[in-house]
Amino acid sequence: MLTLLDGKTRRLIEACVTELSGSGVQLRVPMPLPCGATIEIEGGDTLVLGEVCRCEPAEGAYAVGVQISQTLSSLMELELLNRSLIGDEEPKMEYTSESDISRR
Repeated sequence: MLTLLDGKTRRLIEACVTELSGSGVQLRVPMPLPCGATIEIEGGDTLVLGEVCRCEPAEGAYAVGVQISQTLSSLMELELLNRSLIGDEEPKMEYTSESDISRR
């Protein structure tokens, strides 16, 4: 899932990862995204922050290039540590065999 961070609003958009490199990601999305927009991509146990650097029509959808600025992984471990430090109950864990970000 992709979140378009637009000032005070947050807009959820379905997205599919089509290419991935160390510094960028290409997504397929159903609508155009403005170049320069800040986005958040969440899947599985990872959160990626980046900026849209290109957006082009592609086979009935849009191919969006994103320059990655930050990657946070092991989010469940961070959540467990945070809850143990503040004394909250342990969260219910959901296990999946693969990342929720699909690659096509």
